[in-house]
Amino acid sequence: ELLDDGKQLLAFKHRGPDCSDISNKGCHARIQEFHYWSLETPYDFTNVDAIEDFSVSCRGHRGKSGKKKFYHVNNFVTGLLGPSKAAADDINAKPFLKKRISDCQSKTNREVSILSVDFWNRGDLVEVVQEENKSRAKRRRSWRNRLLRLLRR
Repeated sequence: ELLDDGKQLLAFKHRGPDCSDISNKGCHARIQEFHYWSLETPYDFTNVDAIEDFSVSCRGHRGKSGKKKFYHVNNFVTGLLGPSKAAADDINAKPFLKKRISDCQSKTNREVSILSVDFWNRGDLVEVVQEENKSRAKRRRSWRNRLLRLLRR
């Protein structure tokens, strides 16, 4: 339905068969390997302090070769007993998310395009993502308008 409506759809996979090999049944050559296109941060944080060490937690961990059009930041704590709701309450709060996005972008010179969290409904994730998207759209429109004005001269 998306394609019929003229909308774009990106399909990625993580692990599994090589979809560019036509002999592999069950996948299409247009399904791309996620880590070819994305640089992903570490995902094995055992506490909030580990995430707050932005010099380590923002670095590329998986997806070091390829095009790297997307920067995927993991922002969750997985302890011995699995995902932590208590940690999510802290790291999904607006001040933490804003700082994480800003610091990771500064450290890597890449714009965060994917932000993975546990318990998306705890904290301020939706609000932060909406604000980030609005801000980016405004910057891009402003840049495009400046370029158009220069071209009209």
